[in-house]
Amino acid sequence: MRLARPLPPLERGRGRRGLCGPALHLRQLLALLPRPRGPYPLRLPHARGPPRSHHQGAVSRPRAAASVALLRPPPRRRGAAGTDRPDGGARSRPRPLVRGRERTLVQGVARARALCSSRAAAFPRARSGPLRPRRATQAHPAPLRAGRLEREGHRAVARGAGAAHVRLIGNKTKLLGSIQRFLEARGVHGGTFFDVFAGTGSVGRHFRRLGYRVRANDLLWSSYVRQLVYVGCARVPDFSGLLELPQVRRRLAGRRGRAEREALGTAPPGQEDLYAAVAALALARPRRGLIWRQYAEGGPAGRLYFSDENGRRIDGAHEELLAWRRDGRVGQDGFWVLLASLLEAADRVANISGTYGAFLKRLQESAREPLRLRPPLLDLRSPAGRVYRGDANALVRRVSADVLYLDPPYNQRQYAKNYHVPEVLAELHTATDLRAYEAEIYGKTGLRRFEDRRSEYCRRGGRRGGPSPCEKAFRDLVRAARAEHIVVSYSEEGILDREAIGAALAEAAGLPAFDFERDHRVISHRRFRSDRNRNGRVYRVLEGRAPDEVGEWLFYVRKPRSRRRASA
Repeated sequence: MRLARPLPPLERGRGRRGLCGPALHLRQLLALLPRPRGPYPLRLPHARGPPRSHHQGAVSRPRAAASVALLRPPPRRRGAAGTDRPDGGARSRPRPLVRGRERTLVQGVARARALCSSRAAAFPRARSGPLRPRRATQAHPAPLRAGRLEREGHRAVARGAGAAHVRLIGNKTKLLGSIQRFLEARGVHGGTFFDVFAGTGSVGRHFRRLGYRVRANDLLWSSYVRQLVYVGCARVPDFSGLLELPQVRRRLAGRRGRAEREALGTAPPGQEDLYAAVAALALARPRRGLIWRQYAEGGPAGRLYFSDENGRRIDGAHEELLAWRRDGRVGQDGFWVLLASLLEAADRVANISGTYGAFLKRLQESAREPLRLRPPLLDLRSPAGRVYRGDANALVRRVSADVLYLDPPYNQRQYAKNYHVPEVLAELHTATDLRAYEAEIYGKTGLRRFEDRRSEYCRRGGRRGGPSPCEKAFRDLVRAARAEHIVVSYSEEGILDREAIGAALAEAAGLPAFDFERDHRVISHRRFRSDRNRNGRVYRVLEGRAPDEVGEWLFYVRKPRSRRRASA
């Protein structure tokens, strides 16, 4: 909170009503502070005159008594020669700049600024009209990560993105408007939308809000869980069986339970049970499970993806969630919703710079924050979609759609290895033998094999100068697609070049050549950074681009009905 105008300079000597310099300065300072509503006006020390009312700059007594006591000037004693001196001496000497009342004033200004912040939290000033106290649900907001990605995520939520930002290479949150306009310019305004490489699911959620019937697919378990919540969920799951448990009711009725529910804020109508279930899961007893042993600070593996406390809390929440599902207290939909909340909470406190390919040597500030679960922002107004987890090339042969959106991986790093920690957390409930599962974790970063999640789109090299495995897979994908409109989004830094993509689309549509001037666009945006520019690191700069600029290619082709029947 900033003052309405700058602080006035310190006035020495005696002022009106017999006040000395520091006390007069205090009155000027308090006049600049917000004016609360309170029944206890505080009277400042002065020589004469009635006490000022709270509408004239007074502050409530319980909050300001200690600060005003510090600001009151020290008493003066009569000197031997009749002169006023603090030490009672006979002669007047020049005083140091910071002694006595000046030091008291400096301390008092610091106290007053702290008072300013506390009063501003309780009485925020509206744009117009009188001061209004803040609602109780906003008095203790949940701590938010201060990083760039987290801020972008909350802007996306404000725009209606439906979920907090998740760190993932190739996230299309910033390009949603461009993709929508690119389709609308070609006469596409509705129908079935199939996002084959869903990732974070931002594209599918966006077109679901526009009225499309969305289909979403991804090989990764961490993406699959989130698609089930943000694309496939059209109603709030039933948590009545969970909230009937005596231990859960006691947990929520306690001091920590009330604080946790207050931090989550006011639930939207009809989602009160969801917010209560998330609060109950957040208060689960910490345990030393697989995540703590393999990826936390105090674990025997020595990996630093999470702090010791957060690692134990993740394990405790996960084991509690499994127990609720095993006992029938949480249905399958409720299980996915709570697991997605845990996945996103763990990602916010992960000690990484962008991907999980490596952890930082020391815990960064955001990783020291306590694990904080938040209810997923469900879209209950749009039609429910269908979610798959399978190979994209096999899936397009049996799932038809009006619009097929393709955003394949574009670099050689397998996504399952880049995001192996959330992948372990997302699929851990499927492990029948936990010891055998944990024995497969290896290496400095705790990787798993993930052989079933290796993508051909991440393979560059071809044999004897032929097409790369990535190009072969892409040609097969668009040729087998059962969709009228095909839209491709691809980074200009990817494995495939522009001509290869255009040739594959033209072949799939039965065209002699791809019309780049009509059906191709380039969107410039800021490059994804997994870490900061430090230690003299040099990044690749593309020709004609700024040092931090990269282009995203958009392609469109309309596939005739005869070609769609042939592919089926």
